[in-house]
Amino acid sequence: MPVFLERYLLPLAGTLTVLVVFTNPMNFDWTQRITGGLALLFAAYFVAHTAHRLNGPSPLNAEISAAHVLQDKNASTPAEQTLRVIPPAPVLSFGTQMVLADGRVIIVCSPENLQTAHKDNTVDRFKRLLGGRWVKISGTVRQNYGDGLVFLTQDSPIIVLHFAKGWIGQLAELRLGSIVTIRGKVTDADSLSINLAECELL
Repeated sequence: MPVFLERYLLPLAGTLTVLVVFTNPMNFDWTQRITGGLALLFAAYFVAHTAHRLNGPSPLNAEISAAHVLQDKNASTPAEQTLRVIPPAPVLSFGTQMVLADGRVIIVCSPENLQTAHKDNTVDRFKRLLGGRWVKISGTVRQNYGDGLVFLTQDSPIIVLHFAKGWIGQLAELRLGSIVTIRGKVTDADSLSINLAECELL
């Protein structure tokens, strides 16, 4: 409808106004020309204004749009944004620390310390507490499965030691129940075990 008005009706009304007022093909007097031109002008204005109102947004829609804009602005202000609560980093509450010549920081503790930390925390929190950290512990050999895999302690969670192949010869000399002191890096944990990698016999 707006395109039809713009391209046809309104130009036609303008053309008729010029014909009636200036060219006067119907031989109207000046009173008739002026009043006729004004009538065409007002008629064109009436049609254009009516079409604009019909195609424009209603007051209710305008109020709803304004309310949405205001709501979006309010939601984007810092005071209305949802605050993300970041849990504090776990704090180690056992063992002592020593620094090796190569820069590694070693936590000196017992297997029981590791097991208690595992039982008192979720697996995820335990990993954040000790994941990637080096520990030095002394414990009882529960089983040597060969290929550098040794289990310590009888209680749960089991402490699983992973040695490089260069240690296999020394590990073969271990007996069940013997006491060993090792150094290793905590790499993983699940509900049943704690895994130490890159282990070294001391």
